Amino acid sequence: FILVSCVFIITIVFPWSTLATDTTICDVGGSTGHALLDLLKVYPQLKIVVQDLETLRPHFDDVRS
Repeated sequence: FILVSCVFIITIVFPWSTLATDTTICDVGGSTGHALLDLLKVYPQLKIVVQDLETLRPHFDDVRS
């Protein structure tokens, strides 16, 4: 429940819709990318980069697919 609430909050605490199309958002230490992937569902005009340790890549690929 807390994770879902935090991800939802990300979509409403900043005026994402005011950013130009193809604006890139980078989540440093973003783990599996769950927060930005949910943001991308609401604002598909944004581009995202999730940066974290290489060892987490398989987990990110699982979440993304």
